[in-house]
Amino acid sequence: MSYSISSSSRSASSSRPGFHGQNRSPVRYRVGPMDYKPPTPCECKHKPKAAMWISWSDENPGRRYKTRAMSRMGGCNFYEWHDDPIEDPFLKQLLIDLRDKVRLLERMNSELHRGAMAVQERQVVQAENRLAPVARLPATARCGYWKNVALFVLVVALVWNVLFV
Repeated sequence: MSYSISSSSRSASSSRPGFHGQNRSPVRYRVGPMDYKPPTPCECKHKPKAAMWISWSDENPGRRYKTRAMSRMGGCNFYEWHDDPIEDPFLKQLLIDLRDKVRLLERMNSELHRGAMAVQERQVVQAENRLAPVARLPATARCGYWKNVALFVLVVALVWNVLFV
């Protein structure tokens, strides 16, 4: 196993769960970033356990490294590779292609989900528009409508009484 301590290569190979964008992991972590043994303490004052992440950069796809969980916020420069680099160009390119395919499928899934939500919203609006015309009127107009209906009924009753009684 080769180890190196460097802060310059961190930006090229970071992959944080919950971090959105190109650097986030295309697959879920099977093991939590702190669930490894033996612990590797970082070089900070209290020597907390460094978290283990997976790099998904083009230079180091699938390669694990250890760094402080809060290192993006500054203060700690500890950085150590856990695995040796992948030397086989075929395997390296295969991991990169699979990473890109997963991200493409996630984007497509997200777009389809947004499209389905838009269709569902349109269906709700159409269902509301199919309601009786009175239900679509604003409250003030509905009051006027019912007053007119009541007035019409009253006029019909008066005419009936005058003509037929």
